[in-house]
Amino acid sequence: MKVEQSVVIHKPLGEVSEYSQDMANYSKWQGEGTMEMIEGEDNQVGSRYRESFKFLGRQMNNVVEITAFKKNQLWASKVIEGPILYTISMAYAAVPEGTRLTITVEGEVGGFFKLAEGLVKSSIEKDIGKSLLKLKQILEK
Repeated sequence: MKVEQSVVIHKPLGEVSEYSQDMANYSKWQGEGTMEMIEGEDNQVGSRYRESFKFLGRQMNNVVEITAFKKNQLWASKVIEGPILYTISMAYAAVPEGTRLTITVEGEVGGFFKLAEGLVKSSIEKDIGKSLLKLKQILEK
């Protein structure tokens, strides 16, 4: 399963990446849930954090490891413990209108969620779309 969505935010690349990659801001634009660093530092490859949120009516508790970080270019992570193992990346590009942010989620759906793979994909698409719109609204105020 792969989901990819982009948004153009009318702000400079550095401002968009700095805000969106700051763990303290995640819950402001990515919906309800919590994130807690458990090993390492924010935006450091190899660091791990615990995320908790509701997805399709079920409580999700994941341990996530940061796999890539290039300031103003890329942030990526993978779930290493949780009911759905997936990777997520945020890629940034300067465009004439400001900054294009592309979020990509890839994963293998199994267990309970395998039975509803289409629903899982559409729900992720909806969640990413809402998150990108919220981030755009926050930064363009």
